[in-house]
Amino acid sequence: MFVTGTGGVVDTASYLNTRVDLHRQLAGRALLRDADKVFCALDLGDLDSFLAYLDPDAELRFGSQTAVRGHLAIREYIERFTGGIGAMEHRLETLLGAGHHIVAQGSVTYQLKTGDSKRIPFCDLWTVGLDGKIKSYHIYCDPTGLF
Repeated sequence: MFVTGTGGVVDTASYLNTRVDLHRQLAGRALLRDADKVFCALDLGDLDSFLAYLDPDAELRFGSQTAVRGHLAIREYIERFTGGIGAMEHRLETLLGAGHHIVAQGSVTYQLKTGDSKRIPFCDLWTVGLDGKIKSYHIYCDPTGLF
């Protein structure tokens, strides 16, 4: 059965949802290819490049801490966090994409201001928007002993 004005699509809501999901998957694949660049920008302290991968209204949450939203709040949060350490380096071990979600798992080595270093595992969950930008960035790791 064809419905006039819909290009022959009977269930327009279902059709549109399918198209939106397809666009999210394609956007997620593009970001999946650039995941190492996201971590590299973060490790280098290049917050402008890092934030370019995030939606302007993105949410960032580290573990069970209160989430921060928007580029300015995320920048301030990261600057505060990295101000307490010397440097960090992420080693990406597993990267999975499903629909508009990306899971990045690996380890991060923190160089502390004391000269010590600490390596801990992490697992990040990103939700990707239609534009290929990260809409939510959730970090799961235990930073006990860093500060």
